Amino acid sequence: MIAAGPVDEIGHEVLAEVGVGTGAGLAGLFAAKPAGDKDMFFRKLEDCRVPRWSKGRVVPMGDSACAFLPTAGVGASTAMESAAVLGDELGRTDAMGVELALRHYETRRRKRAEGAQTASRRIAGLMFVKSTPVAWGRDQLMKFYSIAEFAKEIELSLTEPI
Repeated sequence: MIAAGPVDEIGHEVLAEVGVGTGAGLAGLFAAKPAGDKDMFFRKLEDCRVPRWSKGRVVPMGDSACAFLPTAGVGASTAMESAAVLGDELGRTDAMGVELALRHYETRRRKRAEGAQTASRRIAGLMFVKSTPVAWGRDQLMKFYSIAEFAKEIELSLTEPI
């Protein structure tokens, strides 16, 4: 389970209170946690981009090349696409052409992966609003949007060939 919010305002007590009055909710999840399970931990939500995806015969993949915030839910699928493209590029060459294949891999993947990352950042900007009036306004507007409309940019990018 992931709960996100301003680090100075969220904690175990706040999370437990959120679960109150919602049936099993979070309170039920906390109670159902295995006895030997570790306590919750807090991590700053960050993403990253690297300026180059390959150096010589080495290439980072997935979050190492283009990490995503968890707001768009596309990190794992993007990593799998990248693995497929890398396999395709390496399958077209021999040992002498690996460096060129890795540059081709980057050329094919960078725009799509970073585009999805940018969309994820935009979604985070809408989700993590500190101003109560702005958050209220956002919540009112969201009543008129479906999930498909909200994530239209990401959905469109997934229809393009890799």
